[in-house]
Amino acid sequence: MERVTLDEVLPLPEYERVRSRIRPLLIELRNLLRLSLGSYISIGFENHETILHQIREMVRAESITDFDAVKQEVETYNSLIPEAKQLSATLFIEISDLDELRRQLGMLIGIEHAVSICLAGGGMVPGKGESGRSTDQRTSTIHYLRFSFSDDQLVQFLDPDQSAEVVINHPNYSVSKLIPSETRLRLIQDIIG
Repeated sequence: MERVTLDEVLPLPEYERVRSRIRPLLIELRNLLRLSLGSYISIGFENHETILHQIREMVRAESITDFDAVKQEVETYNSLIPEAKQLSATLFIEISDLDELRRQLGMLIGIEHAVSICLAGGGMVPGKGESGRSTDQRTSTIHYLRFSFSDDQLVQFLDPDQSAEVVINHPNYSVSKLIPSETRLRLIQDIIG
């Protein structure tokens, strides 16, 4: 999948002019690529468009105008775009009550290593979480995952007639969710380019 380029980010005044037009489309795409996994975890699959939108919004929110700072944002976020034969996703732990959040973050250590995509043909594609987001005492509320498919697994995933689900198998949190067909078709489109 192609990386975001600096010229796509747009200068702030230009982005402000087009933002009201493109933002609803990106929100719709984000909703399509987001799966709720149980009561307080969700994942959002990432692609070129979602990352470009994230960069533009970060530059806007932080009023970044310095070229080198914008370049740094692009380099940082480009690392979330999947490579060939991969999907990438952001895992969110979403608990609004702070006391409950503190309790759960201690119980969900290692959650980033407990997420897989299970294929109907029996293949399991484990997610690989970014290191440094869990300690011995707690985990982060956001994790970046990468799912790398073998050739056989990729063939299975690219067949929309075979089901695929996202599974979390953690000692303190277990859930599975079928990837809806509309989401699956978009993910297939992203993988094949």
